This record gives sequence, C-alpha cells and structure tokens, in this order.
Amino acid sequence: MIVALSDTHGKHRNCVIPNCDIVIHCGDICNNGDEKEILDFFEWFSALPAKKRLFVSGNHDYPFVFEPKAARHIVPKNVILLENKCINVFGLTIYGIKSQENLFEMPEIINKPIDILLSHVPPKGILDDGIGCPILLDFVQYQKPLYHFFGHAHKYNSLSLKVDIVKFFNVT
Repeated sequence: MIVALSDTHGKHRNCVIPNCDIVIHCGDICNNGDEKEILDFFEWFSALPAKKRLFVSGNHDYPFVFEPKAARHIVPKNVILLENKCINVFGLTIYGIKSQENLFEMPEIINKPIDILLSHVPPKGILDDGIGCPILLDFVQYQKPLYHFFGHAHKYNSLSLKVDIVKFFNVT
C-alpha cells in the first residue's frame, strides 16, 4: 500500500497514517521554513509505520529552496529525499522532481518507464487551479508515468484525474 500526502504546513501530527509499504510527502511540510517545524516533521515522518519514506520539498520548505545542500543534512537516514533522481522501490520506478515552483528547464529524461512521478507543483491544467507548470506538463506528456502525485494546489485536494494513461493525484 502507498500513502501520499502534501501541504501539511506544520499540521502533520494531525494526520493518521496507516501501516503501509511506502509513504510519500510531496512538500510544504511547514509554513515559513522554520527549522523547528522541519525537525519536528522529520521526527514524525521518520517514525511512521512504513517500510519506505519518500520526500520532495515544497515552496514553503525554505531551507530546501535557498540552502539545498545544507538542508539535505537534516533529512533522517530512513527518509529518501527524492529530488531530480529516480529510484527503484519494491519493483516500482519512482522519479522525484525538485519543483518548489515552476520549472525553468525540462527535467532529465530517463530511458525507462516511470511508474510513479513525484513533484510538489502540478502540471499545467491538471488539478492545478491555474498555478501548474507548463514544463512539467511537457515532461509528463513525454515520459507518461503511470501515476503522478503532487500538491501545491489546495483547491483540488484529494482529487484524481486520468488523462491518457497517466493517473494524476493531488494529495494536498
């Protein structure tokens, strides 16, 4: 089982996460990038009942935006910061894109099928309330992952949509 969430903005301790194989957080773990909030989030997240924990940062996670090298050091060892890389988890190819806001260039194209794509922002026109990223949409249309989990657009929280072969999930 996979559990995905996003945009908890410091209210992560109000979330009840069941036992699962993979738990994913698509960013905005805090409100103002406060280190205390971030450390509290990772204490909570690293203790969740999941075999694997994946994280991509959001636009409110300021250390990951402004000091990404330093921010990597606060991520616990049992949490995978999955930004601009692809991993295999339980036979699933999962690609995480660093996307706190709009992308300025196309992410690296990989020459294998993607099962799950993770980003903070949605692709343009997909459950995005007008704030989606056009470059991310181009990437999704080219790579055609089976599933794309994202947050950022609070208005469309918990909604999903299938376009072509891709199932999109706004997990705010």
